Amino acid sequence: MAKIFLVRHGQTLFNVQHKTQGHCDSPLTKEGIQMAINLGDYFEKNGISFDHGYCSTSERTEDTLNYICKNSVEYTRYKSLKEVNFGPMEGGSDVEIFARFPDLRLGTYDKYLGPLGLENMTDAFNRFNDELINIGNSAYSNVLVVSHGLVIANWIWFKGAEFESKYRALKATNFIIMRNCDCLVLEYKDTNFEPTEYILNEKL
Repeated sequence: MAKIFLVRHGQTLFNVQHKTQGHCDSPLTKEGIQMAINLGDYFEKNGISFDHGYCSTSERTEDTLNYICKNSVEYTRYKSLKEVNFGPMEGGSDVEIFARFPDLRLGTYDKYLGPLGLENMTDAFNRFNDELINIGNSAYSNVLVVSHGLVIANWIWFKGAEFESKYRALKATNFIIMRNCDCLVLEYKDTNFEPTEYILNEKL
């Protein structure tokens, strides 16, 4: 059995500016850096160490991982852990998108944003889920995975109602997307993922 610490990257410039940030990138803010440092301190204080780290090929996840681990953990970058690709909407206004599509939520992204160039959400789930399974099946027993808000939320939604209910109970909020530098702890065995803990960064 492996334990996976799944983390959303720290706050970025585009997060603050409410810009759509999928495959495009922006740097961590000072607050985003501090979030990662705080999470790393939490792991250290609680005796949690990692055999290996994983992140997407986006700079914001790689930087988050290195601030968490203080550049002390070997890691691998995978494109399959990248955020959902928003196509022509990359770098645009989040506010404008939600104003245009007030019913936009997980389950309706393909309907509303697919025609505008959004990556198919089933494809996004499959690439992300396949990579998490590969990570779970690796030789490492304690791993850190740093990825992105929407692709993680989409994965949780696709895992089904029971899995999502357990996640929401741990998170103690109705909003499915993880906040920056929050951590979902998963136990993995035989292609199955069990959510066991949610670490809220703002409480650290």
